[in-house]
Amino acid sequence: MRRYGAIRLLMGIFFGVLIFSAALSMNNATRNSILTYAFVYVPVRFVEWSIMAFLINRERPPLTAFYWIFGEY
Repeated sequence: MRRYGAIRLLMGIFFGVLIFSAALSMNNATRNSILTYAFVYVPVRFVEWSIMAFLINRERPPLTAFYWIFGEY
């Protein structure tokens, strides 16, 4: 379990830097924080949790992993 925590921490740092730069430039361009959130944060979080779902259980069908990502599992 510590391995997953370390992986999640490293992904958070890596994606956090990407999110910061993307959100800063997009928010400066659009001046709309809700739009920035929807187009930057939501897809990145989906990618992060998809990676974690794959690492935690590689035998689980992809549809079940989507339910888990959206909090339905």
